[in-house]
Amino acid sequence: MNVIEKHLSATKRLAVMQNPQEIGNWLLSRGYYPEQYVLPPPFEVVDFPLEKKPFFKTVARKNRTTFEVTPSEMIKLSFPKSNLAVRSFSVIEPKIYHDIVWYMVNEWPLILRSIIGGKRRIIPYSFPVPLDKSRPGQVGGLRSGRMIYEFLQMAENDLVAEAYNYRVMLITDISNFYPSIYTHSIAWALHGKNQARGDKNYLLLGNKLDKLVQYANDRCTNGIAIGPAVSDIIAEIISSAIDRDLTKAVGDNIDFIAVRFKDDYRILAKSEDDAKKILHHLQKCLFEYNLSLNDKKTEIRDIPEGLYREWAVAYQDLSLRMEMNIDYRKFERNILAVMQIDAEYPGTGIIDRFLSELHSNDYSLKCSFSTDEARKAFSLLMLLRQRRAKSFPHILGMVEALLHEHSEPSFQTYIAESIVSLWESLIEKEEDNEYEVVWLTYFLKWVLGYSINIPGVNSPFVRSIVRNKDLVFESNIAEIFNKNIFVDSNHIWKHISPFIRL
Repeated sequence: MNVIEKHLSATKRLAVMQNPQEIGNWLLSRGYYPEQYVLPPPFEVVDFPLEKKPFFKTVARKNRTTFEVTPSEMIKLSFPKSNLAVRSFSVIEPKIYHDIVWYMVNEWPLILRSIIGGKRRIIPYSFPVPLDKSRPGQVGGLRSGRMIYEFLQMAENDLVAEAYNYRVMLITDISNFYPSIYTHSIAWALHGKNQARGDKNYLLLGNKLDKLVQYANDRCTNGIAIGPAVSDIIAEIISSAIDRDLTKAVGDNIDFIAVRFKDDYRILAKSEDDAKKILHHLQKCLFEYNLSLNDKKTEIRDIPEGLYREWAVAYQDLSLRMEMNIDYRKFERNILAVMQIDAEYPGTGIIDRFLSELHSNDYSLKCSFSTDEARKAFSLLMLLRQRRAKSFPHILGMVEALLHEHSEPSFQTYIAESIVSLWESLIEKEEDNEYEVVWLTYFLKWVLGYSINIPGVNSPFVRSIVRNKDLVFESNIAEIFNKNIFVDSNHIWKHISPFIRL
């Protein structure tokens, strides 16, 4: 058994030990909102119980049974993924989200078999519920910390350990995965197409999930929400079905090792011809689920090229991970080098890596700057934010730490005026800048203690922060906004901590 097969074995062992009821509670409490870097700390589930019965049920109507769900629309928050594309995260109406969780928990053994069962030669590294090796049977405490850890482990350790026996690596991923998922394919993956299509009375879990996901998105059959943890489960159900189909299609005649993290594939093969055959089979298997590969991210590389992330190799000598006292010259040198590497390898995690190394594990700032140097550092950080929108909360965390370190009134005023000026410039085009406006509004209100006037602002996230109450769905079944958060030092870093350990 190679190290990749051992990983699958360990995942199965831990997964079957988890309690479905605890999974349900975790999905409601930790999985309702998108990952912590998407929304500020007040967007936290305070109380969202798993009820004994679902809100939406099958109902007998004359000669047939229907599954009646009240349609809703998801509330979306977008940020620029690149200069030409945006990435939209979504929050699902609480009653529909509750019922997706309820029906999943009610038939969790079926979901588990779908995700980890069957013969497969494509090994997944993206089990959608956190597994805790130190507490077998318990749901892990982090939202996606384990997934990040597993992906890095896969990319930098497990594949390297097995690569000596292969010549090429096929790298590919599914194009626009979550927005392209056809909701009917949930039932196909769980039950097979024939059985799913023959279920006219919504007896099958897959068809119930299909309708709930549709009606969460105003009856749309294309696309699932990006962000909620239930979407990760749905995506893994479909991906695992494709894994099994691909295993069957390729058969045992080709020697290869394949791993998958969500929609990202890495496949070691003996020859380019073998890699192309596997790629052909994968394309056909995806087509059966109305999915396709991303041509721009599909390539076959000679080993060892491709085993290591190129940006990580370029950054290796610049790493500040082991540094405990970073002076300004070192900070300036590294942030400029990071911008250069990011320009060469855009859209990677290098900016996140750099920012995560500016503080210790207890979120203490490792940088020692004079007040004048702190002003220059702030300016460079604001330039860095233009490179990677996802890193903006982490950058604000750095600014928060600088404010705690430098109490001089002139510095405090300089930062406050700069943040206010930025907020005012972005709020003029609120729809285009909603992500940054949301985080800046939180920073102004909770970190700087400013009173904010927001006439004409449409974002329910901004309005919720300013008025300190849930104005997203104004739910009467769950308390999904924490109006009593305690803001201590470096609070932003602590909030996003699962996603900055790169």
